[in-house]
Amino acid sequence: MVPVLQRFINTHPASAWRSAFYSELAACYAILDDPDARLGAEIKALETREFDPTNPNADNSAAYWNIATLAEYECGDLDTARRFYRRFADEYPRDLRAYSAKIALERLGKTG
Repeated sequence: MVPVLQRFINTHPASAWRSAFYSELAACYAILDDPDARLGAEIKALETREFDPTNPNADNSAAYWNIATLAEYECGDLDTARRFYRRFADEYPRDLRAYSAKIALERLGKTG
């Protein structure tokens, strides 16, 4: 399945479906136990997502949180973890996880 998804992504650079295909690719990498490839696919899914900031229901908090925790706990990519915890805390300060993101940033600041 991974080659099929990669082929679509590579041959359809302007497709509105790219984000969905990157999400599916991330799921494949999770099954294959390849956290680094999964992290890359999760980030690309976020970057290629069509996002309307005027939509009151638009929300990237779950993506930020998932990327941050994946980067920290499964990949050991502390720079990426810090970047997404920071984005989470800055953009969603009223979310219940914002406090945990700030604690993670303090912890990672001490270890990184």
